[in-house]
Amino acid sequence: VDSKGLVVKSRLESLREEKKRYAHEFSECKSFTDAVKTLKPTCIIGVSGQGGTFTKEIIQEMTKNNKNPIIFALSNPTSKAECSARQAYEWSDGNAIFASGSP
Repeated sequence: VDSKGLVVKSRLESLREEKKRYAHEFSECKSFTDAVKTLKPTCIIGVSGQGGTFTKEIIQEMTKNNKNPIIFALSNPTSKAECSARQAYEWSDGNAIFASGSP
């Protein structure tokens, strides 16, 4: 997923060179939330520095599909973290496996 949605082959012409090898044959998802709902990942890793990216809706969606969703909110500083440990645990009913890059 990048800032424009899921990295798919239908976007190949507009992708930067370093992203092209990661493009898959899949329907386009316009948002991170849509990608989580469609792909049902077991783990999400945040390294974008976009604070709040891992919303309640996303964590709850992860929890529907995984007994213990893996949430890695690695961006620093804390204000740029995708979510906090408290949010991950509250929104997953205490079931998330969480790691952060912030103290």
